[in-house]
Amino acid sequence: MISIPDRVKQLVPIFCLLISLATAFYIGCLYVQISSMIRYISSLISYSTDLHQIGSQMHQLSSDLNQSGPRLRKLTSQFDKLTSQFDKMSPQMRKIAPQLHEFSSLSNIADLFQIKFYNSGVWATMRWLGVPLLQNPADNQEMQEVLFDIKPDVIIEAGTYAGGTALYYATIMDQFKPECKIFTIDIGPRIQDAPKYEVWKKHVIAITGSSTDPAIVDRVTKQIPKGAVVLVTLDSDHSKDHVYQELKIYSQLVTPGSYLVLQDTNINGHPVFKEFGPGPMEALNEFLAENHEFTSDLSREKYMDTFYPKGWLKRIK
Repeated sequence: MISIPDRVKQLVPIFCLLISLATAFYIGCLYVQISSMIRYISSLISYSTDLHQIGSQMHQLSSDLNQSGPRLRKLTSQFDKLTSQFDKMSPQMRKIAPQLHEFSSLSNIADLFQIKFYNSGVWATMRWLGVPLLQNPADNQEMQEVLFDIKPDVIIEAGTYAGGTALYYATIMDQFKPECKIFTIDIGPRIQDAPKYEVWKKHVIAITGSSTDPAIVDRVTKQIPKGAVVLVTLDSDHSKDHVYQELKIYSQLVTPGSYLVLQDTNINGHPVFKEFGPGPMEALNEFLAENHEFTSDLSREKYMDTFYPKGWLKRIK
């Protein structure tokens, strides 16, 4: 019998432990690999099921398309016919396109009416007691209501022309404010018949000169009684810069609760006379952007036809 040295006997338990550990490690690795394979196989089974469902859906879609084929072909044929008809109509459509564009750009029927009315020139033939006043009748009616509501002591008008509007204001104010004074300013007035009326002599003071001339402004300002209610209407040079200067100057004279009426804000495409260039409306927008003492009183546009859109400026502060 071979004798085993004592040293070897001592190593046997250690070798057995190492073999056990190696075996356990191998089994653990094998378990991990088997688990991974099982998960992979499960995933393949799941993907297979999804692919089968997708395949069934595609088969159903293919069947539906086959059944819809005749209808699709019919619709395609009808579409081709419509396209052919549209191609034939294209020259006619191109001819009426500008008119369609102009009509679609109108905000409402009131704009369409005003364009028609303005272009007719009828407003330029209007007279008051035989004196030309070049106004929209709807604006004259609204101004009469404003004058009665505010009952101003002083009216300042920039833009006299023949004196028709000043005479109109004088006729109205004489009914309920006989002491009212009306200053009308124009660089080249064409007054002829207006002065023959007693209401003109009683109420109107005509001044020749520029409405933005400091000397003219000072002359008018000095004649405004202390505590007087002041209303201003601007209808002179319609260029943007001039109107803006008028707004800056005369807004300071309007009393709270009264009005600064800016006329002809409708030109330069608002909605008429598109070719005019920057004018009253553009000056007004700039003025209102920096002055918060005034607001556009849209209730004064109730007749739906005004040459002063946004121009009925009421002083609220």
